[in-house]
Amino acid sequence: MSIAKCLPVLLFFSFVPLPGMACECAKGVSEAADLHFIGTPYAKVTTQVRDGWKEIRVVDVTRYRFRVKRTIKGPDVDDVVVESATSDCAQEFDIGSEYEVYALRSGKDDSIWITGICLLNRKSEQ
Repeated sequence: MSIAKCLPVLLFFSFVPLPGMACECAKGVSEAADLHFIGTPYAKVTTQVRDGWKEIRVVDVTRYRFRVKRTIKGPDVDDVVVESATSDCAQEFDIGSEYEVYALRSGKDDSIWITGICLLNRKSEQ
């Protein structure tokens, strides 16, 4: 398996610390983002997914649906689902506020992207 295929899984686990661990971010993660856009979240749902490599576990994730105003990097999309694990590394978005978002391919579904606080998302200044 190539490193490119493993990168989303490794980055996802970097956003899901083990109990008792704080979030530690690697430098330059935002530059590695596959998708960079300006958009506004208009829907939010928290659900559980099965995840893991050696050990399967259930992880809570929050999925935000964004209306994309402008794509800076990656596929040109009008609407996108961005997922963040509910952990110390979770990224929360306020519904209706505009953001600059960096996301990585989830590796499990081309229609879902992953993000977290390590990707340095922020409210848009535009």
